[in-house]
Amino acid sequence: MAANTPIATPATAVADPAGTGTFDALAATRPRIRRDVLFTETPGGVLFHNADGGFHLTGRTAYRFASLVVPHLTGHHRLAELCAGFGPAQRAMAAELVKALYGRGFARDVPEPRSAADPVPDAAAAERFAAQIAYVDHYADDASERFARFRATRVAVLGDDEIARWCALSLLRNGCARIGTVTECEEITAEAAQAGARADRLGAGAGAGWDALDGYDVVVVSGTGAGARTHRLLAAGIPGGRTLIPAWMFGERVVVGPLATAGSTGCWSCAVLRLGGNVSAAEAAALWGEAAGVTPEPGGRVFGPVAAMVGNLIGYEIFRLTTGALPAETDGQVLVQDLASLDVRAEPVRPHPRCVRCAALDDGQPPAALPEGLALPVTATVATARDAEAMVEELNRISTALVRPYTGVFSRYDDETLTQTPLKVSRVEVALGAGVRRLVAAFDVHHLAGARMRALYAAAAAYVEHVVPPAGEAAAGAGADRVLGPEAFTTSGGSGAAPAAWTVATSLLTKEPVRVPAEAVRTFGLGNHHRVHLA
Repeated sequence: MAANTPIATPATAVADPAGTGTFDALAATRPRIRRDVLFTETPGGVLFHNADGGFHLTGRTAYRFASLVVPHLTGHHRLAELCAGFGPAQRAMAAELVKALYGRGFARDVPEPRSAADPVPDAAAAERFAAQIAYVDHYADDASERFARFRATRVAVLGDDEIARWCALSLLRNGCARIGTVTECEEITAEAAQAGARADRLGAGAGAGWDALDGYDVVVVSGTGAGARTHRLLAAGIPGGRTLIPAWMFGERVVVGPLATAGSTGCWSCAVLRLGGNVSAAEAAALWGEAAGVTPEPGGRVFGPVAAMVGNLIGYEIFRLTTGALPAETDGQVLVQDLASLDVRAEPVRPHPRCVRCAALDDGQPPAALPEGLALPVTATVATARDAEAMVEELNRISTALVRPYTGVFSRYDDETLTQTPLKVSRVEVALGAGVRRLVAAFDVHHLAGARMRALYAAAAAYVEHVVPPAGEAAAGAGADRVLGPEAFTTSGGSGAAPAAWTVATSLLTKEPVRVPAEAVRTFGLGNHHRVHLA
């Protein structure tokens, strides 16, 4: 839906001092309009639009003024230079136009040209790959320098399947000057010669380790056993400055990502753990078996157009990653394509609490801040309807981050078929490990959003109890001088059994850390099998 924004007319611009203030604030900027933006005359003014949306500027002369100004919004001149010779009214109109374009992402402020000479592609490369440079220029500044970074990136493609071949061709055709492949291919060799690039043969083969990959900035893993080879590279530790991008199979689905660096969390192991819990424990077990040394099934299951699609996607991903023109799609998430329906989903991959690699990287993170006070549930009323709207926004934010069918912490809401009267009821499905999935229900008097939020909190408690490993002894005793034994709790089972483990709890009233039995915290956990505490 296009937003309606008034643009200053000559009469209002002279009388309104705000127009002068807007112009003064934007005078030093160098506006550049995006290449995909169109503007169309309307009965009331002018409509600016592109594939993502649009907005409407009202004013009797808005379209004519836009026709005169927009062709000059190239980023080569400051707004003050463009408006030299304009009267106050015209300057105010130009400022309102540029402000509207900035505010909706239809234009950007181009910085001053750098004085230092950054690396740029040579003249021949700039001419051959002019389309790629123009593509970068559409989204970001310093397009030549950004493309030069991509051209200088050294990429190793560890795979002998069609995905690897198409990835190598995509890199060469879009300007990458050096790649390494595990098999020789006449098409790749010819493409490299034509593009003035270098295509080397990796002698260590598809199972190459980091030592054999010295000199390569990005490593792509695909083909038979891609999951196991990715796991080995992750376990060996990714050297600083390197990026690992896997393309692997999960049953009848091809998965690209998540990319991994030396300090990134949410890795291939996290993705397999999430998919195993939400989709298929059997397929996850097959991947873990390959990682443990089981011989993978020979041959690939991705051919023809699908292989070309995935290979080109990986090449484009490296282009995005190195140029920074757009965010990398596999940074913190995976792209999952169903081979039966060809549907593609992008889902975030949060660090799994049982992933040894990511847990070690997260150990250095500071603990979460304690709440200032107790948060008590409040029943929504007519007077607090605005609060309910805020709750819906918060629910949408949490759901986007955590509720996903493939790699979510929670896989789905199961409430569409439930009768929502007299109470609102929702159920959340959560994976609790070993192929076990549980539906956790909750209720609310007024709002389905409230029921969903309560169900999320209840499911989160079950998830922590069954999936998140307890803190070690060293962490459990850190900073807690006071100790409370089982007899101090109303949930004590009275069995006289000694606690098997301890953990630290924090008083919500005094904020004092206290050492308590782990069984009191996780009454349904395996550690409470002696019933030290009642569940």
